[in-house]
Amino acid sequence: MMNKRGISLTIKILIAIAIIVVVIVGIIFFFLPDTWKQLTSIETSSSTTWDWKNVNSIQKFTDFSKTKILQILGFERGFLDSFKDLFIGFIAGFYICLIYFIATKVEKIMNPGINETDLKIIANNSWLKFAGNQFWKAIPIGMFYFILNQIPFIKVAIQIITFEPLMIFKDTVAYFIVKPLIVAFVLGMGPAAIEAYSTYKLRKKYRGELLKIKANKAAIEALRSS
Repeated sequence: MMNKRGISLTIKILIAIAIIVVVIVGIIFFFLPDTWKQLTSIETSSSTTWDWKNVNSIQKFTDFSKTKILQILGFERGFLDSFKDLFIGFIAGFYICLIYFIATKVEKIMNPGINETDLKIIANNSWLKFAGNQFWKAIPIGMFYFILNQIPFIKVAIQIITFEPLMIFKDTVAYFIVKPLIVAFVLGMGPAAIEAYSTYKLRKKYRGELLKIKANKAAIEALRSS
């Protein structure tokens, strides 16, 4: 299980990510509408006559702007996009289980006769064990990712974290290979790495404290002997 320091570090990282996402969404939500309003006002002021064609063009532009805002915030989504999220989630879950399986097999090969409880991948990464020690867990992982993507603002956060805007090969075979790998890292390897680092920092601190105690004890014994 994760220690208190590990949990604290994880919470701090999640809060930092949440703040970054909120700032980005805030910029999109508050600044883009003003820009569109300015463009609309420019189009209106440049019109020499007031007729229904100008009104219709402004209305179409406004509707287009509203649609774009909803799309950016993750509200405008069709069934096909939801199905893609479910498929990507299942593949990402399979990747997590495959990574855990390969890691444990490699460690067993490198350390013949080692017991399951002595495997470092299990002892130091309880999250990775929880998420990937059985291949059937790819199903709940996929469902979890699918549910997260149905929440508009969280959908935007996931797109940012997984570099979705930078992917120029969407709806291709490469997309359905690379995107699940990134999701697997975020859901599986990311928390496992945080947990391993937290454990390392805690052990380093305890080791330092132990050395201080031993040094103080040796100094006291030296004073007594003198």
